[in-house]
Amino acid sequence: MEPFAAIAAGLTAIDGATKTVKLVMGAEKAFSQAELKLELVEVMSALADAKEQVLDARSALQEKDIEITELRKALERKADLIHVRDVYYEKDADGNPTGSPHCSRCFEVDGLAIHIVSVPGKGNSMACPKCKHVYLKHLRFGPDSDTTEEDELNKSVFVVPLTR
Repeated sequence: MEPFAAIAAGLTAIDGATKTVKLVMGAEKAFSQAELKLELVEVMSALADAKEQVLDARSALQEKDIEITELRKALERKADLIHVRDVYYEKDADGNPTGSPHCSRCFEVDGLAIHIVSVPGKGNSMACPKCKHVYLKHLRFGPDSDTTEEDELNKSVFVVPLTR
């Protein structure tokens, strides 16, 4: 249940309990012992409903807080990555791509920065270990690569997704 609907339902239950209590308090010994107990059971039931609705609202709000936190983290990750030739790389201090590539499908659809890895026996094929998206060729940037970033960017080699 949405938080606002749960809150409204809880308030309605509290309002009903309050009206019942006012009715009982306003009656001047008009109620028998059995009628009084029945009215108190109704009040307790309404308060139990209200408590349940408030707990549902709290749970829904906690879920929203978690979702907001995850979205903020995804925005931070997006700011830390750069899109180059159909994959994402981490940025160095100057904003240039560095390291090994991340799967574009996982990042764009799921918000996950998953490194693509070599596929044994498939030559230049790389694949995402999570979604199994296959890439024809990858580029590696940074100090542990055997070519410079400029050399790689000037080549006519592209990262080509083979499957989706």
